Amino acid sequence: MSASALRKPLGEMMPRMESREPRSIRFSPSEWSAICQAARLRAEEPSRFVRRLAMYALSIVQAQASAEASIGMTGFGRL
Repeated sequence: MSASALRKPLGEMMPRMESREPRSIRFSPSEWSAICQAARLRAEEPSRFVRRLAMYALSIVQAQASAEASIGMTGFGRL
């Protein structure tokens, strides 16, 4: 069988893109100022910066839950 016949179609290799919908989240003026300053230092839009940090925090929480489940400990170092 040829190498091209063994390759997966491009659609199977790339994750499916989902559309993003606006969500309501509120920050105090001082919180938003700190977010904007941190985003600006990274040459990033504040909304994209917040989304990226939220997804990063979610991955940490999920990893903690997975670790707790695998070793039977609960609440250790929980965010």
